[in-house]
Amino acid sequence: MRKAAIFIAAFSLVGWAGAAAAGAARSVPRLLSLDVGANFVPHPATISLGCCGQFVISGPRVSSAAFNSGKLGRIRWKQWGSAQAAGVGILWIDSGLPSCGIRAFRPTSVTLYAFGISNGRYTKLLLVYRSGRHRIFDQRTLKRVRGLRRATYEWFGRNTHGGPAPGVATAGASSITQTAASIAGRVNPGGRSTTYYFQYGLTTSYGSTTASQTVRPGRTAVSVAAGVSGLPPGTTYHFRIYAINAAGAACGPDQTFTTVMTQQQLDAQRAIATYNSMQRYFYAANIYSGDTSSLYTESYPQSGLRYSYLWPFSRALAGTITLSGIPASVLGGASYQAAVADRLTGLSHYWDTSSNPPGYAAYPTSPYGGGGDKYYDDQAWVGLAAAQNFALTGDPTSLADAKNVFNFVYPSGWGGSASFDPGGIYWVNQGVGVGASNHDRTTTSNAPNAEIALLLENFDPANAATYDAAASAIYGWVNHYLYNANASDTDPNAPNPNYTANQPPLMFDKVIGSNNTIDQTLYTYNQGTMIAANVREYQKTGNSAYLSEAEAIAQTALGTFNEAYYITHSAAFNAIYFRGLLVLYSVTANTGLQAQILQTIQTYANDAWDNHRNSQGLFSFASAAGPGYQLLDQGAMLQVYAMLAWNSSDYGKLP
Repeated sequence: MRKAAIFIAAFSLVGWAGAAAAGAARSVPRLLSLDVGANFVPHPATISLGCCGQFVISGPRVSSAAFNSGKLGRIRWKQWGSAQAAGVGILWIDSGLPSCGIRAFRPTSVTLYAFGISNGRYTKLLLVYRSGRHRIFDQRTLKRVRGLRRATYEWFGRNTHGGPAPGVATAGASSITQTAASIAGRVNPGGRSTTYYFQYGLTTSYGSTTASQTVRPGRTAVSVAAGVSGLPPGTTYHFRIYAINAAGAACGPDQTFTTVMTQQQLDAQRAIATYNSMQRYFYAANIYSGDTSSLYTESYPQSGLRYSYLWPFSRALAGTITLSGIPASVLGGASYQAAVADRLTGLSHYWDTSSNPPGYAAYPTSPYGGGGDKYYDDQAWVGLAAAQNFALTGDPTSLADAKNVFNFVYPSGWGGSASFDPGGIYWVNQGVGVGASNHDRTTTSNAPNAEIALLLENFDPANAATYDAAASAIYGWVNHYLYNANASDTDPNAPNPNYTANQPPLMFDKVIGSNNTIDQTLYTYNQGTMIAANVREYQKTGNSAYLSEAEAIAQTALGTFNEAYYITHSAAFNAIYFRGLLVLYSVTANTGLQAQILQTIQTYANDAWDNHRNSQGLFSFASAAGPGYQLLDQGAMLQVYAMLAWNSSDYGKLP
């Protein structure tokens, strides 16, 4: 006959809620808190017992909670006094005891008595109920576990075997790496040979166990541990200790640990956090009630025009598309394709069909704004983002967007009639607005547009001859006049007539149209765009001279610029530069250069995250164009973290 043995397991409950007040025995005593491992709390409260699970007993007017099978129980207290508490109700009781193997819980009418006051707390419980024709009396006594620094207490139950089940306490995890950890606990064998192991898994259902180990008979708690390995990085695991002897079984409270993230996972999390902050503080629908434009504001706090110019929007666009290219496994299965579609909707509001040929205006067109000048470098940023999305998804709309950019840029933007260094793509559409007086031709209006033409040769082979002619003309001009090299295997007309010996062999910024001079400023993004253009020329022709030139520019740029320079200059310029470096990474066989590229970008990304990001998750740099926080910087940093979170084997899909 099963007598007072229905609940055999002993559960550790850790910590007092504070020292008992003087005279506590004369006051209403306390029960224990609900969860195994939780702190003691004053009445009314709850307690829990069970076999590696919990049933729940409520204090007055305290609703019961579910134990791990999801079943509920409730005790209605008929008496709650300074000497004894008594209640009746329904509990779910495991018919599998004392083996704890069946776990078939059934609702059972019970009577519960709490008594044995010590330091103002009940220390004895008696549970009375019927099992078939038998009346069961299950008594528990609260005892302190020896050998632990913190005050830890266990409920020991009377049972037919004449001794307590093992007492256990789950401790913490240590030596945590990306794929392994050591998990620990305490076992009090209760005078019997006791077997234990750890259960672990992604949820409290666990699913995996460590190898079984044995603790020799004794009556004091001993420390035990086990190693777990083969775990995925950046993953949270639940674990607890399970122990069993001839008297019964017990489980410790659930604990968790998280394996160390890979750098890729960390960068993916940073990309997501940056994206979420950008959306919260800049996305127009979150700023203006009822706004359905799919556009952004330019600054936070918002000031000036309602929406951002195309240049900052292009960074949000490129950042979102790059975010969507992070492997789904690293994103936890999340998808950002809907966000990309929304960015493309926003982009369509900059498209201006009133010009011939049509192109992307610097500001949204009606009904969202008045349009504005058309900048050829803005066209390039939009075209490259569209080309990237097409490479990732095959989206025909994105291919059409890239082709629209090309059709606007060439030949209408070609400066073939210029008297000084003839040729090249102008910075801004000529003859109107800013273009009435500004006749500059820049590296960033040429190199990235040459790259678009080179990409379109692959994407749209039916028109490859047209793209090839444009790419050769644009690339040839910028390589001849703005690459500061006295000799170049990729320039049949070398030497560069603007060569300056005291400057490194990098890309100058522009030909200044107002005075026919060269702006020799060295910006990061000029280097990145020309690196990428050389890589595309190499991929098209197979001529290793283009790859050598891309490597030479990269190595010189990496030696010329440093972190102090990067962090004080435009994040948008850096993002474009890093993109070009990663395009090179995808084709170079120079492993040292590859390592230097990744280290440089990661160092910048860490610096920006640690030192230039506020509590709202917004970035600000010394180069900021205005007060507050700028969309330009948020979109750029999104692109940086997202690129770092890509698999390196995918860098070839960057434009």
